[in-house]
Amino acid sequence: MMFFFSLQIISLMEIACNTLRRDVGVCLLVLCSEEHVPYKAAYFKLLVWIRAHRTAFPVYMEARIHLLLEPIEHNLVLRTRGIDPRTQLGIPELIVIR
Repeated sequence: MMFFFSLQIISLMEIACNTLRRDVGVCLLVLCSEEHVPYKAAYFKLLVWIRAHRTAFPVYMEARIHLLLEPIEHNLVLRTRGIDPRTQLGIPELIVIR
């Protein structure tokens, strides 16, 4: 069942990525306004889900998945005004403990 929806899931995530990149920023190194936090958090929660289920996607989609997951694959943390943007989103899987 997952295999059938793989193309749709990845295509919709790419559209969401382009939309967020234009309006909010698809980066864990930048804070976003409070009004955009729910949208950015939803996007990153879906990325975490895709990463957890990566093996369920067809191999031919690996390059597209890799591009989508790039923002969550690093552990670099920059704080803005003492706030970690990862913490702002409230997603435990993204928080880097130092």
